[in-house]
Amino acid sequence: MGNSNFANVGCEIAAVYNAFRYNGRQIAIASIIQSFEYNGYLMAGGYFGSDPYAIGEYLDQNNVSYTEFPDNSSYTSFKNEVTSHLSSRRTYIVSFWNGPSLFDQVHTVAFYSQNGSLHVYNLNTYGTTTTPETSLADFVSSNRFIIGYALGERSRVFEG
Repeated sequence: MGNSNFANVGCEIAAVYNAFRYNGRQIAIASIIQSFEYNGYLMAGGYFGSDPYAIGEYLDQNNVSYTEFPDNSSYTSFKNEVTSHLSSRRTYIVSFWNGPSLFDQVHTVAFYSQNGSLHVYNLNTYGTTTTPETSLADFVSSNRFIIGYALGERSRVFEG
């Protein structure tokens, strides 16, 4: 991917692929990579992965409706959105810092709600199955949240 190895920096693209797949839409991962490269969504030639804010642009290009929770101040709204849909089937993408320092890097995952729990794709870098969680706070804290997308209705949440 770009000038780097997908296994080390491809989480944003993997999250998009997994969200589409869960919603029954098959797009080849190579096509997603090509689009991210062509549209300039890779950061530092891919060495720092992809821009998590560009995911919304990719969703727009593919006619996917979503609600965007665009910054740290919208974490509570995103968490409330996820919590209010725990029992229904809903798909999300979220980007967050791996730790408190900028050097801890960004991680992006897709997850879905169903039957009162969350099922997270790619929570651990080399995971091949979903990781069950009971709440968003189990894997993303408010101080590590970057941006979230709730697939479905199209809107943008501003707070702060």
